[in-house]
Amino acid sequence: MEVDEMEVYTPTGLRRNLYKALNNVVEKHEPIEVTIKDKSKKTNSEVVIIGKDEWNKLKEAQYLYDTGTLDVVLDRMKNEKPGDFNDQDAY
Repeated sequence: MEVDEMEVYTPTGLRRNLYKALNNVVEKHEPIEVTIKDKSKKTNSEVVIIGKDEWNKLKEAQYLYDTGTLDVVLDRMKNEKPGDFNDQDAY
């Protein structure tokens, strides 16, 4: 699975471009990454900001995975035969 590159900001850079960055998250569904220096570990830590719609999709997918529902659906899709489903039963 290919992961799209994200716009990366420092906290200062994000403050300077806050409206543009958040607008891209909402309007273009582009997550952003904020890199923060972690002085205690002498490394960087990252935070990702995503839109609420994307967050809800991730939470739903996690729920389907955690409950086993996703596995059932994928198995049914993989083993579907002609006539298993029809438009009348779909709704």
